[in-house]
Amino acid sequence: MATMPDSGMSSRVGGLVELLGATDPAKADVSEVDVALIVCTGIAMSRNFAEAVTTAAKWAGGVGASPDLQRRKLELIGIIADGMLRMNRPDLAEKEVEKMKQVDDESTLAILLGGMAALRLGSVKPERYDDAASSFQEVNARCGQSVSVLNLIALANLGRGRAADAERNLLDALAKKSGDPDTVSNLAVVCAHLGKPQEASMRYILQARSAVPLSPFVRQYAAVEERFAAAVDKME
Repeated sequence: MATMPDSGMSSRVGGLVELLGATDPAKADVSEVDVALIVCTGIAMSRNFAEAVTTAAKWAGGVGASPDLQRRKLELIGIIADGMLRMNRPDLAEKEVEKMKQVDDESTLAILLGGMAALRLGSVKPERYDDAASSFQEVNARCGQSVSVLNLIALANLGRGRAADAERNLLDALAKKSGDPDTVSNLAVVCAHLGKPQEASMRYILQARSAVPLSPFVRQYAAVEERFAAAVDKME
């Protein structure tokens, strides 16, 4: 579920939007579109994804046709696609990725966002995990291995039923950044899928808890522990 912005965030968003004033995107020069990009990014960072999408769409639909402006249009559409993903609409994110490819069919950003949309869609269309893995592997080939992309490849492999491959991906990520909270959280899940002893999963869970005590994974795991304990109490 998308996170709703609080009132303080809403006021900051309003201030950011005011920065754009009454500028007509169709008449904007490169510097003005740069300001729009900064504003849209700031809105997204305030977690008001709906406003970020709306503002970015207004500008992406109006910028001029020069190469410099088209590069910025690509980034604006990327903000829209990312916002759709964060609002749990990977189907709409994919449509924005196609628009990005119309601007630049070799865009690495479009490939990455397309992979993330496919990963989300894999839960209802398992064959999309293959598309996600292929996209992330291409990003790795272009940009070199990174911890975040290795984690994404691992998630795609897990969806494909390749837990052993996912574990290798995550161990490669851990070798690059020891103790990375996302990596150790994912390793805990993969260990369970591989049927490893509980101690293996717990080792990674404790690492995740130590690294980021309030991470979503740690909070979710704590909630499961509490529900389990409550169920045991009722049975006694």
